[in-house]
Formats: sequence, structure tokens, C-alpha cells
Amino acid sequence: MNYRKKIRKVNKIKIFVVAITLISTLFILVGCKSNSEEERDPIINNYTSAVIEKNNNIYIFDEHEEYLEGVGDLHRLKELSALSNDWSNIAFKYLDEKDKINIYSMKDEEYKVLQIKDIGENQISNISWMNNKLVVHLYIDPITTKYLIYDADTLELLNSCEGILIDVLNEGNTLVYGKASNGVTNIYFNDSQIISLEDSGEVLLKGKVSPKKDEIAFITFSFDKEKLTQCEYLYRGKIENGKIKDVFKTVKPYEINGDMVYEGDELVIYSQEGNYLVEDEEFIEEENEEMKKKLNENSMKLKNMLKNTFESESINENLSWNEIGVFNITWFTR
Repeated sequence: MNYRKKIRKVNKIKIFVVAITLISTLFILVGCKSNSEEERDPIINNYTSAVIEKNNNIYIFDEHEEYLEGVGDLHRLKELSALSNDWSNIAFKYLDEKDKINIYSMKDEEYKVLQIKDIGENQISNISWMNNKLVVHLYIDPITTKYLIYDADTLELLNSCEGILIDVLNEGNTLVYGKASNGVTNIYFNDSQIISLEDSGEVLLKGKVSPKKDEIAFITFSFDKEKLTQCEYLYRGKIENGKIKDVFKTVKPYEINGDMVYEGDELVIYSQEGNYLVEDEEFIEEENEEMKKKLNENSMKLKNMLKNTFESESINENLSWNEIGVFNITWFTR
């Protein structure tokens, strides 16, 4: 395993999410129930806009505007903002509402409210999008998360499962997820097992299915109790007749961490430090100076706008997002 730099014109840049999160993964307990081709992320050439969270409120930055656009009621505290894959909707939750998700359409400037039924004592721990389907994460217990898949237009519940969700396919009818049995991680398409990992105690972290649904990639974590060493692995395999074949496994560097995205047949990891094309055992850093320049320019614009908006706070362009109090920022093209 190694990684190097490569100057390559990138035709497709995905949204870049900077978040301060702590993810603790122990074991995975899972069960799934079921109730065209899914949409893929659009092409982006530069970063013109951003969705940010600050002081438990949500704002939209646009390079052509002089002020931040507030989302929702600015007098109520919010959390868990998530931008849809096509950059049309922002989902979020008010802190004082246990079982409701708000969806804001940036195009129509209208809101929808999704009522989560039968939530019981469970808590909404996160909100995300997969192939433009809304995914609500429910905290069940320290080792179990339940995923509810919704159609954002109709608010219909499409599917659900418990464990580690990898991907949402076929308009929500097919869920790709992982579960553990006796310390061994298995990966499923709905109720059909497609692979079982050989190493006991290896934990699934994340993954992605290619647009043609002929390949899957996923990342695992393993801790050797005897040697007291830990490692992350990246797997790639061909999907044939409901099984994974020709599986290739390599060590993934810890410093490379981010969203896994397929650009055609190529697998790219979009991290905070850069974008890495995965070729066999190599992780090749892609350089795109034009994109970086645009991102830096708009970062300075956003920081100055925050300085003018929150005049009582000591904000300057040299501070990090964390120091400014921005704990979730998603860049996109509007």
C-alpha cells in the first residue's frame, strides 16, 4: 500500500463536507425489512455556495450575495443539517422536536415536515442522504443504529434496516448494509448475504456501490488484541449473480478518510486533505489547483461575512472553522 500525487483534470468534484465528529464503532447488530435506476450526484466545477451550522442555527452562503440566508426559525435551535445529493434540499431537526425532520427546498423556498412514527424512546442521532433518498438514523443502543429510508417528495417510508448502511439502490427498494454474527461481519443486499469477511472482529465502517451496480467497495477496521495494533482495510469486489467475487483487499492509510465516490469505473476518496484515486494498492492524490483556489477565495468571503454578521465575536480569516464556531460546513455549486 502506498500513495502518491498525480496531476489529473477532475471532471467531477463531489460535495466536500467538513465536520467535527466522533464515531465509535463496536459491534453491529442488524436486521432488514423491505416494503429503476437511482439518481447520481451532479457534476460540479467549482464551489460557489455552502451550508453551515453555527450557534445551533443553519445558514446558506452564496458568493453572489452580501448576506447569509437563514434556514428555518432563527429563534429556535437546530441540529443535524444535511444537504441532498442534488443540492436542492436541506434536511434538519429542531432541538425541541424529538420526532420531526424539516426539509427546506432551496428552489421553491418551502418547507416540509416529516413526522417519524413510532419513535418510542429512540433518538434521532443523524440525518443523511443517499442517492437523493432521505436517511434518518435512530439510536437504538450503543451498538445498534436503525436507518429509515424516506422519499423526500412524498415523505413515504420506503425501507429500513439496522446496522451499518452502505448504499441505497433501486429507489430505496434495495439496501446494502452490514451486520455481525459471532464477531464476523457479513454484508447483505436486503436479506441476501453477498459476502462474509474472513477475519473475526473486523468491523465495517462505510462503503459504496458503483453506478452500474457491478462493483462494491468498503472500508473496515480491525484491532489485534495480541499485538495491540489497529488497521483499516479497503476492499473492492465484483458483484455477480448476487455475490461478491474477485475481492481485492489492501491497507488504507489512516490519513486518507472521507466519502467514497465512483466516477464511472474509478473509485475516489474525497477527504478534507485532498481527493485520492484508488488504483490497486495505490492511493493517488489528485491535484486541482483551480478548484482549490476557488474554495480558498470563497472561504475568505464566508469568514468575512461571518465577521460582519456576528460582530460581537472575534472572527478573522486566519481562524479555523472550529475556532470560528462552524462545526458543519458543506460546499456545493448553486
